[in-house]
Amino acid sequence: MKLDYSQAGSIKIDMVDYVKTMVESFPSKYLGGAKVSTPFNEKLFTVNIKSPKLSKENKELFHTVTAQGLFACKRARPDISPVIAHLTTRVREPNEDDWKILVRMIKYLDQTKQDCLTLQATKDTVARWFVDAAFAVHPDQKFIQDII
Repeated sequence: MKLDYSQAGSIKIDMVDYVKTMVESFPSKYLGGAKVSTPFNEKLFTVNIKSPKLSKENKELFHTVTAQGLFACKRARPDISPVIAHLTTRVREPNEDDWKILVRMIKYLDQTKQDCLTLQATKDTVARWFVDAAFAVHPDQKFIQDII
């Protein structure tokens, strides 16, 4: 991770090398095909419980890449946060549908690997934070009160 303070009032957070390593370590046979414009689609939070489970090898790769994505999204790639939020709930028993979501995220990262996060300060002295959180989420994305 490289931090660039060269412009007054801003910081550029560069994880290009990290993202390149993530993409290069992923099997290239999955990276072909059509380009993707976003890291996820409208079916991101839909869990298909009938989808076949991943092989042991792909399950381990799924876990590794999800952890790498979590590291990147919390530092310089917030654009993949929704995908990572979903994938982290699926690392115990990922299936083929979850694998497709992971592959789409990697394709997106491959196409946007040069992107960096730039944070800037304004003259506004009021700090504004927006937080959205869901607690007690069930593995199939239902809230606990929906289950009870």
